[in-house]
Amino acid sequence: MALSHWNPLSKDEEDEVHLESLKILSEIGIKVTSQRVISMFKDQGASVDARSQIVRIPENLVKEALSKAPKEFKMCARDKTHDLPLPAKAQVQG
Repeated sequence: MALSHWNPLSKDEEDEVHLESLKILSEIGIKVTSQRVISMFKDQGASVDARSQIVRIPENLVKEALSKAPKEFKMCARDKTHDLPLPAKAQVQG
């Protein structure tokens, strides 16, 4: 079975996607239909439009959440031999 390493984006492209994502989250926002989640965002400093259920998430809140997120995790398959640790340190079966 052949092994290969697939990286669809360059580092510059990854950075560009990240910056555009931050812009979308802070300027356009996301629709959140759960009142509980809306309250959680509001308590953390996000801008909330209760009528439209749009939450605008500032960059500092995104960065804080990312800093708390695990740096690695495993995508588990039904068959453990196909589990995929992310980020993939080894090569991915292709």
